[in-house]
Amino acid sequence: MAGRLRLELRQKQAFDNPQQEAFLNILRTANALECEVETLFKQYGITPAQYNVLRILAGAGDTGRCCSDVSRRMVERHSDVTRLLDRMERSGLIHRERESKDRRTVRARLTLAGNIILRQLEQPLNALHQKQFAAFSQFQVLAMIEEMEKIRASNGK
Repeated sequence: MAGRLRLELRQKQAFDNPQQEAFLNILRTANALECEVETLFKQYGITPAQYNVLRILAGAGDTGRCCSDVSRRMVERHSDVTRLLDRMERSGLIHRERESKDRRTVRARLTLAGNIILRQLEQPLNALHQKQFAAFSQFQVLAMIEEMEKIRASNGK
């Protein structure tokens, strides 16, 4: 099975080293998984970044989160969180308001519509993840998580 990436990429020569091949495999795999998630989210009119914001705000409860806090908590960096939140507010998924104590702080909260989408996505997304990792045992999935965490830890993330 090893070396399959070269075939997928139609690459004739070997990779420079196993680390390069591992890195490219991670990117290729993440892209394949994310494409399936994007297809699911498209049915609900949202993007993966918007879903991430909805989850962050759901976890914050009624207090919501300030924009900079949302940005720090996102799984993938987003270059313009303010514009992302603008689109989500126009879509009725979130509501933002300035704090009375500090007018510089804008707090975002989940709306009923945003909460409904999260609840609607819960089962289909869980089913998709089960399908995506069906080739692995629970032990293998946990080991994979541990290995990915080691990579991030060794790179200061």
